[in-house]
Amino acid sequence: MAQLDIYIKPKDKVKLTRKANKFNVSISKLMVTAALMCDKEVMEEIKHGQ
Repeated sequence: MAQLDIYIKPKDKVKLTRKANKFNVSISKLMVTAALMCDKEVMEEIKHGQ
């Protein structure tokens, strides 16, 4: 899994979800990445988007 060490803007949440689906990244890994970036909004978006 590629490291995601960029700040995710709200308008990029959908892009992130689509990218995760495209590269077949598990949601749990994506949530861990979001948690490491301290972005709870992204984690909530991922939870509600599934």
